Amino acid sequence: MTEVALQPRYWFVQPSQAEWAGGCVRALDPQMLQRHTLSRDCADILRVADAFQTVHPARRVVFFEDLTAWLERAGSSWAQLGTNWREGLAELRKVPAPALTITLDQATSSVTSAAQAGTRDTGSGPRNLSCAGPDALALIERELICYWSQYIRVLTSLGALTSH
Repeated sequence: MTEVALQPRYWFVQPSQAEWAGGCVRALDPQMLQRHTLSRDCADILRVADAFQTVHPARRVVFFEDLTAWLERAGSSWAQLGTNWREGLAELRKVPAPALTITLDQATSSVTSAAQAGTRDTGSGPRNLSCAGPDALALIERELICYWSQYIRVLTSLGALTSH
C-alpha cells in the first residue's frame, strides 16, 4: 500500500441528488481509478479535475461545481469540450472504487444548502452562485484526512483493495 493511497493529492467530491437531501457528499481519490476503463465523459471530468488541482495545489477537496466555474472563467464549458457531464458524473457515482460518504453537520450544511439552492443548470454544467466557504471545505478536508487512511487500511486488510 502506497502513501498515495493513504493520503491522496486531492479528493473529488460530489453529492448525489439523493444525498443532498441528507446533507452528504461522496469523496473519492481520482488517482485510484483505472481510467482506461472509464468512458470519455468520465475521463474528461477527471482530466479537468487534475488540471484544476495542479493550478490550485492547496485545494485537496475539489467539487465538480469548482470545475464548471473554472472552465467558465477560462471561457470554456463542458459542451465546448464535447463532454456529457451528466453521464460522466453518473458513472463516477457508480464506479467501483473506494469512496467515503461524509455527512455534513449543521455548521456546514447551511453553507452547502445555500450553495445547492444557488446551483443552476445552464446546459454547460451546474454552477454554484454561492460556493461552499473555506470553513466547509476545511471541515470536509479534515474529515477526509482523519478517516481516509483508516478506511484504506481496513479495505486492504479485508482483501477488498489491491494494487492496480
